[in-house]
Amino acid sequence: QHTHPAFETVIEHLHCTVLSKFKNDLEQLLRSGERFAASARHCAQSSSVEFEAGWRDAVVKHADWDGTNSRNKLQQSMEVHTACLRIAKLDELKATYKKKLLDALSGPVQSILETGERDSWASIRRLYRRETEHIILTFSDSLSEYELDQTTSVEMVLELREHARCTVVKKAREEAGNILIRMKGRFSTVLSHDKDLMPRTWIANEDIHAITREARLAALRLMSVMAAVRLDDKPDKIDRALMVSLLDGGPLCWKRSIEFTSDPLASTTWQEVSPQDTLITPVQCKSIWRQFKAETEYPVAQAILMQ
Repeated sequence: QHTHPAFETVIEHLHCTVLSKFKNDLEQLLRSGERFAASARHCAQSSSVEFEAGWRDAVVKHADWDGTNSRNKLQQSMEVHTACLRIAKLDELKATYKKKLLDALSGPVQSILETGERDSWASIRRLYRRETEHIILTFSDSLSEYELDQTTSVEMVLELREHARCTVVKKAREEAGNILIRMKGRFSTVLSHDKDLMPRTWIANEDIHAITREARLAALRLMSVMAAVRLDDKPDKIDRALMVSLLDGGPLCWKRSIEFTSDPLASTTWQEVSPQDTLITPVQCKSIWRQFKAETEYPVAQAILMQ
């Protein structure tokens, strides 16, 4: 009557030994660069064979004992470990590729936005699509070794694609938060340097009014670029609204304009731009512009005095 407890102890020890070897062998294969799903299958098959051999040795004198429960317990233990390890490896993989997207998009997007060129968002869209598609392609290749079902694979790719978009939007929001500083810097550069980037000497024939307008236009272009996220390549009237309302004479101009029936900046939303894609609202643009003009009056006055 004492044989059964002793036998259970032997089988439990066998279970622990085989499971431990399964875990170690799987980790070794993965470290050597082998593919996950194939390695897990290979180790599970080897461990099952090893367990069967140990089982036969243990029950040689008790051939009528059924080992189904013990086999199932080992199989379940290996499956649980494999599932947990798969989750951990996939989390590492996602983190790696999110970092790749951050490195590929964040710095270049900032550099493009800082230029304030009218085609800035067109350049960002090209960068975004090129880098995102390239990284997602390599990510999909990396996922293949896990032999996931199609639904899971698609969800993971969509998550990475959304992360790419969020990376661009986050950087754009950061830059929009510094818009007044950027505008003043752009104004100062254009005002104090000629087209060859040589310092202006403010000789008598310099048209200070025209140069000031050019500098303000450059600053306003920068605000137009920063006002909204334009990853979807949809047309908007932000640039025109800013020009008509702030640079070309204000209310008199927009009243005469066929594009706007009322002040386009007397709103918290832009036409044809969703709230989610809005970085600087129309009313915020008007407020920022007033502050910008007030804080850039001094260098203009100094230039006039120097003539």
